[in-house]
Amino acid sequence: MSKDIKNIKIDTPSLVIFHEKFLKNIQKLKNFFLDSNVIIRPHAKTHKCPEIAKIQIKNGAKGICVQKISEAEVFANNGINDIFLTNQVVGQNKLNRIPKLASSINFSICVDNILNLKDINNVCVETNTTLKCFIELNVGMNRCGVRSTTELNSLMRYFQKSPNLIFSGFHAYTGHLQHIESIGEREKLNKLSMSQLKKYLNFIRKKYKNDFLISGGGTGTFHIDKNENILDEIQPGSYIFMDSHYSAINNLENSPGFEQSLYVLGSIMSINSESIILDVGTKSISIESGFPKLFNDNYAKTIQVSDEHIVIKCDTKKYKLGEKVLLIPSHCDPTVNLHEKFNIINDKLEIVDSWKILARGMHF
Repeated sequence: MSKDIKNIKIDTPSLVIFHEKFLKNIQKLKNFFLDSNVIIRPHAKTHKCPEIAKIQIKNGAKGICVQKISEAEVFANNGINDIFLTNQVVGQNKLNRIPKLASSINFSICVDNILNLKDINNVCVETNTTLKCFIELNVGMNRCGVRSTTELNSLMRYFQKSPNLIFSGFHAYTGHLQHIESIGEREKLNKLSMSQLKKYLNFIRKKYKNDFLISGGGTGTFHIDKNENILDEIQPGSYIFMDSHYSAINNLENSPGFEQSLYVLGSIMSINSESIILDVGTKSISIESGFPKLFNDNYAKTIQVSDEHIVIKCDTKKYKLGEKVLLIPSHCDPTVNLHEKFNIINDKLEIVDSWKILARGMHF
């Protein structure tokens, strides 16, 4: 494929999606959960693209997750009507935008602080809005999330006296486990996280209610979570694209093998006896999880990345000035956020479509 890509009519640097592989990845996840009651709610922070969200929902997803209120607005304004904002919404300007979403689509958010919950309730009361809320639990990520049953009890008591707020369940994201290379280690630590989760669930079931939803998981643990049978809803994001980081981890034998469908297309802008230099840099590909890899060249090694250049040490006799090559990003999510559109190509390397990344830069 890399030899055939060299003359494709797409300017560089650009994002390209191989359409058939992308659709296969979506179908594989759907098929994996056909024999269960687990809800698929992919995380759209990966792609930030309403067109992709519509394809996911058409192929079995109940809705999507987002991470920012501005992302939610973009997706809601472009036909997505079931959105879970898996993050805290703090600050009056952001809070004031909740009622419009809550009154127009099936919208829910995360909370982990009683002061924030009170602020949210004030906005909902003032606008006569009801809002679905999930309590975020810290199950080992040590980022956001309730860390004690005392905090949890305080939130639950406030829900009981706040008719504008609907307690809908728990958000228990194990982001700290998603990229652990060893499947045995990931399984062991996931069990530990689920045991923490069970303590919170037992407390709620004993003291309050048993009718709620538990959402979490990701591309690195969804297959483990299916076996654990605790989560009602899973939220993988990167599975549709993959990247060098996710492709390097080991998974359970029954896990679907997702294929790399997203690449950054670059052009060789300079060449010498030891290396090729591409017109791709940190302004078009993310490197916080490692340097990108040159597709289909196992002996090539990226040795330098700057704003607008990537230097790759390789057998330069295989390449020519001006040729186009494919790069596998180490982390797909932040790479996508650097671009305005996806170029969609088929296995024959024909350009079949382009999809706008409309939620790019929506970080408020």
